[in-house]
Amino acid sequence: MVVCSFCERANPQFRTALAPVRALIVLSAFCGVGCGQTALSLSSGSGSPGQAVTLNLSLSATGTAPSALQWTVSYSTSDFSSVAIAVGAAGSAANKSVTCNSGAGAIKCVLWGSNSTAISNGTVATVVLTIASSTKDTSSAVAVSSSVSCSGVGSELTSSAVGATVTIVQAQTWSISGSISPAASGSGATVTLSGASNASTTANSSGNYSFTGLANGSYNVTPSKSGFTFSPASTQVTVNGSNQTAASFTASSSSGPPLRNNFGGFLGMQFTVGSSPLLVSSVGRICVAGNSGTHTVELASSSSGGAVPGGSATVNMLNCTAGQFVYATLSSPVILQSGSSYYLVSDEQYGGDQWYDLGSIPPPADVSVTNAVYSSGSGWYPEGGANMSYVPPSFQYTAENTSVPQFVTAFNAGAALRNNFGGYVGMELTVGSKPLVVYSVGRVCVSGNSQSHVVEFVNASTGTAVAGGSATVSMSGCQGGQFVFAALNPPITLPAGGSYCLVSLESYGGDEWYDTGSITTTAVATVSNSVYSSGSGWYPIGAVNTSYGPVSFQYDPPFVLQYNLSGSTLRNNYGGWVGMKFTTSANGMTASSLGRICVSGNTGVHEVMLVQASNGQAVSGGSVSISMSGCAAGQFSYAPLSSPITLQPNTAYYLVSEETYGGDQWYDVSGVATTSGGAVSGAVYSTDSVNWYPGGAVNTSYVPPNLQ
Repeated sequence: MVVCSFCERANPQFRTALAPVRALIVLSAFCGVGCGQTALSLSSGSGSPGQAVTLNLSLSATGTAPSALQWTVSYSTSDFSSVAIAVGAAGSAANKSVTCNSGAGAIKCVLWGSNSTAISNGTVATVVLTIASSTKDTSSAVAVSSSVSCSGVGSELTSSAVGATVTIVQAQTWSISGSISPAASGSGATVTLSGASNASTTANSSGNYSFTGLANGSYNVTPSKSGFTFSPASTQVTVNGSNQTAASFTASSSSGPPLRNNFGGFLGMQFTVGSSPLLVSSVGRICVAGNSGTHTVELASSSSGGAVPGGSATVNMLNCTAGQFVYATLSSPVILQSGSSYYLVSDEQYGGDQWYDLGSIPPPADVSVTNAVYSSGSGWYPEGGANMSYVPPSFQYTAENTSVPQFVTAFNAGAALRNNFGGYVGMELTVGSKPLVVYSVGRVCVSGNSQSHVVEFVNASTGTAVAGGSATVSMSGCQGGQFVFAALNPPITLPAGGSYCLVSLESYGGDEWYDTGSITTTAVATVSNSVYSSGSGWYPIGAVNTSYGPVSFQYDPPFVLQYNLSGSTLRNNYGGWVGMKFTTSANGMTASSLGRICVSGNTGVHEVMLVQASNGQAVSGGSVSISMSGCAAGQFSYAPLSSPITLQPNTAYYLVSEETYGGDQWYDVSGVATTSGGAVSGAVYSTDSVNWYPGGAVNTSYVPPNLQ
C-alpha cells in the first residue's frame, strides 16, 4: 500500500495538521482495480466584465471513493481580477474543508478531513472568478490540473481533471445626445450627467453634446454656463436598450435686455438673405415667463414695406416654456430670395404679453441681421445695429442649393509651377450632346498671384476668339488652389459638338501657373488635350483630360433650383396647361432645353413650352415633347430645344406643361426657388393656351416645369 503524504498531513488522526502544500512525495506504486478511479471536471459559465462567475468543480468516482483530493486551478490574470474557492455540497456532506495556496494565475487546493469518511460524487468545490472590468476577450480558459486523490487508507487513486471556459459577454452600452440652442450660447456649456452613472462633458461650437458608454438606467442631464440660464433647467432621460437623442435645451442670457409690454405694434428685426434662397416653413416668437396671448408673426419686404404673401402665421404662447421659441406653420412654405432684405416682426399689444427690449442676438446662419425694427402702422423705423432685435421673433427654413456648376472639379496641384512663357495657355474641349450656356470664365489661383488675366474661348477650327466669350479675371487677393471667375455679360451659348480652346493670357515673369497636368471635369464637355499659343497658331500638347493653368468655366444651372415636395398635394384632375409666370432679369436669359418634374409613376409624354405673357402667344421654337417613361421621381426630365432661344431682358413669360385629366400626376401650386436670372410672379394655368389665369402667389408654380 502506498501512502499519499498530503492525505497523511490532512487527516487529524495522523501526526500534524495541514502544513503548507508541498509536492506529492510518493505516487509511483501500482494500484489495483479495487483502488478506483476519480475524475474532476469544472463547469463552464458566462458573465460580463466586472461580474463574478461561479463554476462547479465536480467529482465523478468509480470503485473506491476518495477521502481527500488535491488540484490546481490556472487562469488568466488579465481576464480575471480575483479567484475564490470554497467547499461544495458533496465536500460539506463528507465533513471536508478546503485549503488553498495562491500564486500568480494559479491556486492549489486540498480538500481534506477525516480519512474514514469518503467523498460522494457531486460538487466538491465552487470556483468564483471575478471578470476584470477591462477585459475585451470573448472567452477565457480556466484549467484544472495536477489532480490527486487518495483513499481512506492513504492509497493513491487514478485521477484526471478537465477544465472549462468562461464566456465573457461584453455589456452593450448606449448614448445620450442633444443640443443647446442658440449655438453661440450653447457653445462651451458644461453638461453634467447624474443618476445611474456620473459624467460631464462640454458642448461643441454648434451647441451639441453627447455621453457614450452608458448602461440602461435613469439619468439627469443638466447644462450650465456662466451668464446663462437654461430651459428646462435639467431633464430626465431613461435609457432602455437604445440610444437617446433630443435631450435639448435653450440658453438665455441671465443679463439680457429688460422686459416690456408698453408698446403696441410690430417689433423685430431687418435682415438680408445670403447667397442661397431660403424656403421658410414656419415663423415663431420667444416665450417669456407668463406669456399666454396670441401673436401674428410675419415676414415683410423691406423694399416695399408690404407683407410677404403667405408669410405670416398666428403663434399661441399659452403654456409655452420660458426661454424657448414657439412656432406656427405657414399655410405653405414661402421663398425668400438670395440678396433680398426683409422684416421679421411680431405683433405686440400694449399691456399684453411681455417681450424683450432692444438687445443683441447671436449671428444667425444664412442671413445677416442689419438692425432692429418697429412699426406702429405708419412706416418702419430702424433701431440699433447689426445682430440686434426686439422680442425676438424667428423662423424655420431650409437653405436651397444655388451653386452654379463648374466645369473643372479637380486638378493636379503637384504639377510644376511656371511663369517662363508669354501667351495663351489652357485646354481644348468639345461640347457634349447638349448646348452649353456659359456664364463665366475663370483661372485657378496660385499663392502669390495678383495680376489680371484675359480668359477666353477660341473656336478650335478657325483659331478665332468666340464673340462675347472673354472676360478679365483679377487674381488680386485670391486664395491659393481656388478658381476665380469673371462673368460673361451676356452669357454665351456653345453649340453641341463644337470644339473650343479655353485659354488664359499669361505674361513672362508674371503670375505663376501650373504646367500641363491632369484635371477632372463634369460630363458636359470632353477635354482632348492641353493647348498653347504665342500668337502664331494653336499647338496641342499633353493627353486627354490635361490643361495648363488650369482654366475653367461656369455654365447653366436650371432656372428652378428647388420646389416644395412636402407641402403640396398631387393632382391629375385637370386637363390643360399649368406652370408659372416669370420675368427675366436685366440680362435676359438663354434657354437650350425645357423640363418637367417627375412624380413617381409618371409615364406619359408632355409638351412643355414658353409663352409670351404680353400676347399669350407661344415663343417661336420654344417648345419640346418630354417623355416621362423611366424618369426618376423628384428629378427634372429635360428635352433640348431645336436651337437655343434668347429670352429678352425684363420680359414676362409663361413656362407651362400640358397635362391631361386622369393622366400623369403633378404637384399643385407650391413654392419654388430660382436663380437670379428671373423672378417668378406666380402660378398660371390655361385650358386652351390662349386665355391665361393666375393661380398662386409670388414664387409659386404648378407641376413645376423648368428650363436650362
